[in-house]
Amino acid sequence: MRQRRLFTSSLVLTAILFTGCAADSLEPSRSQNDPLPWAVTQREASDLMFKYRRQAAELRAIASRYELEAQQFARVRGEGDEQTRRSLENAKTLWAAADEADQLAREYQRQVPHGQVN
Repeated sequence: MRQRRLFTSSLVLTAILFTGCAADSLEPSRSQNDPLPWAVTQREASDLMFKYRRQAAELRAIASRYELEAQQFARVRGEGDEQTRRSLENAKTLWAAADEADQLAREYQRQVPHGQVN
C-alpha cells in the first residue's frame, strides 16, 4: 500500500511539474521593445514547432496514465471516490495543456516554409 501511495504521489508531482513547465513555456520570451512579439526566424519557428509537438506528446502520455489510474480507482473504490475524481481532473487539465501546445506547434509550423523543416 505504501508503494502505491508513493507511486501515485510521484505521478501527481510529475504531472504538476509538466503542467507548470507547459504553462511557463507556452509563450515565447520577448523583449519590451519588440513591436512584433510573435515574429521569429524560420529556424526558431521550426525549433519551437518540434518543442511544442514533443511537449504535447509527453502531456498526452501523462494524461492517459491519469485516466488509467482513475479507471483503476473507480473499479476498486467506486465511482465517487475522491482519488478517482482528482485523477480525472488532472487528466483533463493535462489534455487541455497538450491541446494548447499542439495549437502553438501549428502556429509556428505556419511560419516555416514548406519543405524547410530541419
